[in-house]
Amino acid sequence: MAILRNGQLGVKFGRLLVITNGYRQNKRTVVDAKCDCGNVYVYRLDHLKSGAVNSCGCIQKKYETKIGDVFNRLIVIGEPYIIGKSKMAKVRCECGIEKDMNIRKLHSGWTKSCGCISVELTTERLTTHGLTNHPLYRVWSGVKDRCYNENTPAYKYYGGSGVKMFDGWKDDFVCFYDWAIDKWIKGLEIDKDILYVQKHGGKFGLMYSPEYCQFVTKKENLQQRRSSK
Repeated sequence: MAILRNGQLGVKFGRLLVITNGYRQNKRTVVDAKCDCGNVYVYRLDHLKSGAVNSCGCIQKKYETKIGDVFNRLIVIGEPYIIGKSKMAKVRCECGIEKDMNIRKLHSGWTKSCGCISVELTTERLTTHGLTNHPLYRVWSGVKDRCYNENTPAYKYYGGSGVKMFDGWKDDFVCFYDWAIDKWIKGLEIDKDILYVQKHGGKFGLMYSPEYCQFVTKKENLQQRRSSK
């Protein structure tokens, strides 16, 4: 076996540390490399240099997923598949909702449910703070319905036209309440358009967020709606 002095001894590629000089095998230059997990295998040097191989396979094994695997409230009900660079799988939540989820986020614990945990926590906070009967709760729930409830008549003008709600508000009324309480006066309406159009142009705003929302009179709101037509 011919030993090649190729200067790669001691070089690390991803999780793989080269522990021998290169040598020829099946007309290819190969090296022995040790993975961070402890496994030692033979690798083609060109595969290491190109980044095609960066571990012994332990990274992929870490995210091996099959039908029936359970992650917190989610059970995998479909074979894994690839979209772009993401590995996905269809899961069913304990509440009955089915969604396609990122497998890495399932394994890391970042995703624990279909979103129902967040809703429950929000409900708990609302119950704790006794705010469900506050007028601002109706404002918040109305905005959320317009953006995400396809059965709401106004959805086609809002969510159906690309309008979204700031993530911090979407599932947390208390967060919205904390922002709104010192700005809101009874009789005022929430507006997302005036500040957004001033900054970005266009006819109407595409985001309900602290950056663009304000409370205005009904007259001001109607004037903005007329100018956007």
